[in-house]
Amino acid sequence: MCLRNGVDLALFRPADRDTARHALGLTRPTLLAVGNIVGLKRHRMMIEALARERRVTDRVRLLGHLPQDRLPDIYSAADLLLVSTHEGWPNVLRESMACGTPAIVSDIDGIADIVAAPEAGRIVQEPTPDQLAMAARAYAERLDWRSTTEGQIALFREICKQRPSRRGVVHAD
Repeated sequence: MCLRNGVDLALFRPADRDTARHALGLTRPTLLAVGNIVGLKRHRMMIEALARERRVTDRVRLLGHLPQDRLPDIYSAADLLLVSTHEGWPNVLRESMACGTPAIVSDIDGIADIVAAPEAGRIVQEPTPDQLAMAARAYAERLDWRSTTEGQIALFREICKQRPSRRGVVHAD
């Protein structure tokens, strides 16, 4: 039997996304990386990946060390978590998922077991800045206006199918 670390579901739960984003001053799509800023965590590669998609010099924020109870709002405010390429069974990944935020992770032992469903995130083979940028872009492409509109139309059609027909109904006054 293999015992893994758990996640505190009472602390790490989805918060109101708009409120969390407003509190942090976030107005654009937000990618998050949580962890010690050491070379092994490869945060530099994550920033290089973002630079492939957009100018980030004035958009990267280093929040410094934060108490554990601040993290749920930060996870909830983000659109996507980028996970270090050198992890075992990372707490940040489980915490982020518990807050409803999917992740982009590398295909290494342990992590692939956590991100076992598409809604949990995306696994990339041997991540490079280009692969992380492509994975982040693939996620963002699901958020465009066309996809959103198609999803709303499909929802409205489903609702209309379930609604009883008004034809032939006689109302008594």
